[in-house]
Amino acid sequence: RVNLLTYTEDFSNAAWGTYVFSGSPTLVKTPDYATAPDASMTACRVQCDAMGGNGVVLCQAPVIAGTYPKSVWIKSNTGSDQVITIAAAEPSAKITVTSTWARYSCAANIGWHYAFQVGVYLPDGTDSSCDILIWHPQVELGTTATPYQSVPGDGSTYATAFPIYQ
Repeated sequence: RVNLLTYTEDFSNAAWGTYVFSGSPTLVKTPDYATAPDASMTACRVQCDAMGGNGVVLCQAPVIAGTYPKSVWIKSNTGSDQVITIAAAEPSAKITVTSTWARYSCAANIGWHYAFQVGVYLPDGTDSSCDILIWHPQVELGTTATPYQSVPGDGSTYATAFPIYQ
């Protein structure tokens, strides 16, 4: 399969956890909260607040380490631009999310940062809080992000209309 994440369309699954960098920040995820780019009601709301700490992210770690592209569709839920991170401790992953759906991608390889992450990380210069919508996260082998591949469960089933890495 291409997408190394699992439960890519089920943000209520325990595979989607949070990572707190320091302090006592909060993160609330609300699966199936809003309309996604394909007009389905499958976008997940992510609200997080650093609360005096360094930040907090929604994350999932594939079982392999390395430098891999991470991609996700994101939209501001507030209508205002928000500066967030999609791979903590990697300045190139700091992005400005707008009120229009867009697919963002980055690659990072710093320690455990091969995980998919989205949220706030103050050392990267992100906002101290965010309220965003996310959809179709992906981590994959290679050097550039490719079209999204659905992995609805534990990885035993996945969309096959995509190139397979060998």
